[in-house]
Amino acid sequence: MTAISKNNKYFGPNLHLAEDSAIPLHHQIAEAVFKEIVKLRVPSGTCIIPERMMAQKLNLNRSTVHKGYMKLLEDGVIEQRNGGRLYYISKDISNKYKISLFPSIGIVMPYKMSTYINPSNFMTLDYLAGIMDEASEIGFSVTFISLPSLDEDKKIIHEWAENLFSKLSGLIYLGCRSGENDTATELLLNEKSIPQVFLTGISNLPHISSVLADPKPGLLSATQHLRENGHSNVGILSFEVNKGKEFKSFARDRHQTMLQAIRETGLNCPNEWIAQKCDTRDNIRKELKKILSKKEHPTAFLCQNDEVAANVSLVLHELNVKIPDEISLIGFDDARYAVDTVPQLTTVKVPRYIMGRKSVSLLIDLLENINNSKALKLYVPTSLVIRSSTGKVPAPRKVFAL
Repeated sequence: MTAISKNNKYFGPNLHLAEDSAIPLHHQIAEAVFKEIVKLRVPSGTCIIPERMMAQKLNLNRSTVHKGYMKLLEDGVIEQRNGGRLYYISKDISNKYKISLFPSIGIVMPYKMSTYINPSNFMTLDYLAGIMDEASEIGFSVTFISLPSLDEDKKIIHEWAENLFSKLSGLIYLGCRSGENDTATELLLNEKSIPQVFLTGISNLPHISSVLADPKPGLLSATQHLRENGHSNVGILSFEVNKGKEFKSFARDRHQTMLQAIRETGLNCPNEWIAQKCDTRDNIRKELKKILSKKEHPTAFLCQNDEVAANVSLVLHELNVKIPDEISLIGFDDARYAVDTVPQLTTVKVPRYIMGRKSVSLLIDLLENINNSKALKLYVPTSLVIRSSTGKVPAPRKVFAL
């Protein structure tokens, strides 16, 4: 914040006055100071340089500066404390200008828009719909933030970031691009003058809040559903989710939560029924053959997500294993294609639209309590959607010759 003096004691705005203007100088001073506070997002409680120092800086008489300060005081932009002579930026105006003057929320989209509207990735559109609906209902606009390229000149990136922060009330992240030396992302993440919220992940930085799906309710419903249908042996088909540099995905620990739900429901899941390399169809085929060829094997599987479940369904069909007559299958996400698989997937639903709305409401809560720099985590419960990929446990249990 270049307008803060080197000793960080006072905020000294850079003012440019027009002495030949019909607008009185003290009104110009008040307006210019206010605009600098807004532009630089100066925190409430910051002390403005005293009238004497401002008069010297502007080469004006002190009475003119005093009138300007009185106008700021009258408008509630600044305040005095305990009868002292110094002036401080008021808390009310600090909160107010962040919401009312620039009512726009930035959505950081690290990849091209075509990536998000690809039919295989429609889930992102559900988050976007929630964000935009909630924002419009409370009078906020939405700005899509396209990040500069990784090899862009650092000076240009800094200018881009400074201009961006002056126009936004907050940031919501829909993912984070990978790569070293990402100056643009680092500048955004380290900015503390506006609140920031990450959807579906947890930041390593203490000032960035998160909106997450809580997998436990949906997974417990899933395991209870299996138990009610007579299943006692349940396997897990997952894959390792990479640990991001800036954020940890809420999907990273999902297989552990699956295992907890299985055990809390009183079902069996020994280690040999847990496959954690199901990232391709070939790997899924290899893992299924290994698990199902045993005399004692699962009669149902919990899958890392619906994509894994859809591939499992195809592989089981290739192996002449019937769903749900011989194996029951449960996915995770409730992706749009979950109803297009044969049979349709029973799945744990991630409330993406609601999470999008919650990310905006959390951002507004943070704006209204801007001096509370502690990050917040908001968990939205998942639920179970029962379709035709789950059924009664087979009797007698079949030994597969794969």
